[in-house]
Amino acid sequence: MGYEYFGDKKKYRPKPLTWWEKLIRFQKMCSWFIYHYSGLHFVVWKIIPLKKSEEKPPPFVFLAIIVVYIAIFGITSYRFETCYNQLEVRLDTLEAQLAATANIDNDKFKSLLETLPAIQNSRCPIEPNLSNPLTVFGSLFLEERNEKILSRTMKIFALWKNRLSGLILIKPIFKDFDFREINFEGTVLEMPGFVNVNMENSRFKNAELYLATFKDANLDKADFRNSLVAYSTLSTDQEEQHNSGKSSREKMEDINLEGARLFFVDFREFPTNYEKIATVSTLYGSVFSVKLCDEIAKKNRSLLNTPDGSPDFEGLKKIDKYSKTFQYAVDNPLAEYLTRISGKSCTYK
Repeated sequence: MGYEYFGDKKKYRPKPLTWWEKLIRFQKMCSWFIYHYSGLHFVVWKIIPLKKSEEKPPPFVFLAIIVVYIAIFGITSYRFETCYNQLEVRLDTLEAQLAATANIDNDKFKSLLETLPAIQNSRCPIEPNLSNPLTVFGSLFLEERNEKILSRTMKIFALWKNRLSGLILIKPIFKDFDFREINFEGTVLEMPGFVNVNMENSRFKNAELYLATFKDANLDKADFRNSLVAYSTLSTDQEEQHNSGKSSREKMEDINLEGARLFFVDFREFPTNYEKIATVSTLYGSVFSVKLCDEIAKKNRSLLNTPDGSPDFEGLKKIDKYSKTFQYAVDNPLAEYLTRISGKSCTYK
C-alpha cells in the first residue's frame, strides 16, 4: 500500500489500490482461509507447536469430516466387495458343477439350475463411489441386486435354455437379454420377471406361471398350449414390433394359446383379438379392453366363468394360495384394480 503527500500540510492518506493489488489481497485471504480452516494449519501446528501467546489451537473440524468420510467409504467398500466376491464364488462354483453334471446326472443338474434364482435375488450393499457421497452413505443402509451378477446369471440361463423344462423356479429374473427358443415346457415359475427380453419361439407348453410379469417382452410365436397362467400381467415390446415391421395384432396372432388356462391375467397392455383368445380353456377373472370383453361376452361367455367341478375349477383351487401374495405385490399393478372390480365375471379396462 502506498501513501500520498499533501504539500505544506504534511498529511498522508492511503493511496487507492489498483485492481491487481486487490486481486492479490483477495487471493491471500482465500489462501489463508483454506489453510486455516481446512485442517492444514492444524497439521502444521501438530508438527510445530503453538507459541505461548496463542491461546487456541487451529480448527480441525473440516479435516475431521474428511477423515470420517474416508473411513466410512472404507467400511462400505469392504462390505460391498465381501458380498460381491461371495456371489462371484457361488456363481463360479455353480457353473463348474453344471458343466460337470450336464451329461451325467440330470436330476442333480436340474437341482443346481433351480438354485440360480436365489443367487439372482441375493442383495448386496450399494456400490460406494468416493466422488458421490450419496452412494457412500446409502451403502450403509441400502441393498440391491447387483447388475453384474444378474448379467452373469442371464448368460447361464441362456447357455442352458434348452434344459429348463420340468424345473421349479422361484422368482427367476430374465432381463435385457436374448432368450429366443428358450424351453419352459412343464416348468413351474413362481413370480418370474420377463423384462425387455426377446422370447421369440419360446416354449411354455404345459408350464405353470404364477404372479408372472411380462414387460416389453417379444413373445412372437411363443407356445403357451395347455399352460396355466395366473395373476400375471402382459405387455409387448412396442419398439421391437416396429423394427420388425409387424403390427401388434400380427404379433399376437403368432402366439399359440390353445387350451391355456388364464386366471386373473391383465391383457390391457397386450394386443389381442377374439380369434386367438377363443382357443383358450378359460379366462376367469382376466382383464381386457371394453371392446374385446363385450365381444367375448357375446360370442363365448363361458370362457369368463368357471363352474364348480370343471377341470378349470381344479386349476382355480390350485392358484388360490397365490391370491394373498398377489394382493400385496407392490410390483403388480393389477392387484389394486382387481380388488376394485372383484366379483365381476367380465372385467373392463
